[in-house]
Amino acid sequence: MLKVYICPICYNFRLVSKRSKAYCLHCNHSLLPCNITYVAYSNLSEEERGKYKAYWIMRKKQTGSCEK
Repeated sequence: MLKVYICPICYNFRLVSKRSKAYCLHCNHSLLPCNITYVAYSNLSEEERGKYKAYWIMRKKQTGSCEK
């Protein structure tokens, strides 16, 4: 089953299967699991994905962390 992860540094999304730990392909930082399923993510438009990324950026600015 594919899972959606995001990098807390560069906010790159990555789809990962069979790994409990994943690393960003852009900056090699540990990724955080997103609270969205692969099916829901794949159904998002490019604009909606941008808004979802903006949500993570805002969350980090407000709390200092992307952690749940």
